[in-house]
Amino acid sequence: THPNLRRLSPADARDEIFSSKKLLEDRFGLAIKHFCYPYGAWNQTVRDIVAEAGYHTACTMDFGINTASTPRFELNRIIPLSSREMLAKIRHRLAKKFSGSQK
Repeated sequence: THPNLRRLSPADARDEIFSSKKLLEDRFGLAIKHFCYPYGAWNQTVRDIVAEAGYHTACTMDFGINTASTPRFELNRIIPLSSREMLAKIRHRLAKKFSGSQK
């Protein structure tokens, strides 16, 4: 049902995490090994329930590159930008670079 798991009681979060895993496994006949926190919302309790449910990894919405030391239930993401967003970011960084070099 894609709730914000941080807003649920631990019991309700556990039910949501375990039941959604079972539903997907029953529907597709495959082991579901990877989890993405709905809305990227997680905390230590939610993370621990995800691990207890038998997932191998979990993905946050935190921006960043994963390394061998990144906790497997706290994986980062790089969210692709649209062309417009990318151009705006490039313009912003160039403006910042050139305004800094003139000082």
